[in-house]
Amino acid sequence: WAYFWIMGSRGARGCLLIPACGLSLTAFLAMPEPRRGSPRAPMLSFSLLLLLALTAAVVVWLPWDPDLASSGPYLYGSYYRSAMERSSSGLGSAVRQRGELVFSHEGPDSLVTVRRSAGGLLSLQVNGKTDASTGGDLKTQALTAHLPLLVHNPEVDTRSRVLIVGLGSGVTAAAALTHPAGQVDVIEISPGVVAAASLFKGTTGDLGADPRMRTIPGDARAHLLYAQAGSARYDVIASQPSNPWIAGQAILFTREFFALAADRLAPGGLMCQWLQGQGLPAEDFRSILATFAGVFPHVSLWEESTAGGDYLLIGSKDPVRIDERA
Repeated sequence: WAYFWIMGSRGARGCLLIPACGLSLTAFLAMPEPRRGSPRAPMLSFSLLLLLALTAAVVVWLPWDPDLASSGPYLYGSYYRSAMERSSSGLGSAVRQRGELVFSHEGPDSLVTVRRSAGGLLSLQVNGKTDASTGGDLKTQALTAHLPLLVHNPEVDTRSRVLIVGLGSGVTAAAALTHPAGQVDVIEISPGVVAAASLFKGTTGDLGADPRMRTIPGDARAHLLYAQAGSARYDVIASQPSNPWIAGQAILFTREFFALAADRLAPGGLMCQWLQGQGLPAEDFRSILATFAGVFPHVSLWEESTAGGDYLLIGSKDPVRIDERA
């Protein structure tokens, strides 16, 4: 619990400073009492206190660049290297070419940032990786709601309920609200993402002003597992986690998670799964498709070609009639 408290209140720098000072102080207090008259005693005490002071000073005055902390070198390293070679600049300058950092939130679960590029486009990063933007994959974000709602219910039905797994920039939720849905629940585990979504109002509008919109903080699996069955039946469940190869995301592409979603669908309901093909080996892609089809008897695969490598899976326990006129 100490980590969650420190990270939530003091960030990564606090996670370095407080334990370092605590360990130094513990070493000083635990030092065995020297023999009387030993000339080493004052020197040892002074050394430990000096170590404590130097540790605190280094962490406090250590340059802490939010741009570098959220740069995601594990994914964008080749881009930075090319940018540095082109402009003969340092790493910091190459990172800032991705855009101006306008939002940063450190939490025990993730580091969430928002950047604004020179063209005015906004992008949302989680631990350095861009997961939503007002360009690029904007169309796919919207289709994740539009497609299942059109397939499920091309006619007006104010009783339909929608669950969206992952808030992101809020574009998917905003798209769902353009349909006559009775309620749109968005389950989001990261408080930083919820806070960052407010910066995308120029694209999504004020989501909080729509009484049909409800943001639920927490884990999607727990929500599907423990929500009361009578009040948690959804006509459409749209799941949009990050790429399957990102740490912690693969569990949202498992048979167990798909089965939980299927159990919470109302009669005739369907699930839409955003599957990012970028960086995903072909055998893993086929495995996810087979897993999804192993839960839902009726499956269709839709490719969003303009963004490149993005696919939408539509699954249902009942036959789906697609009205092309919708």
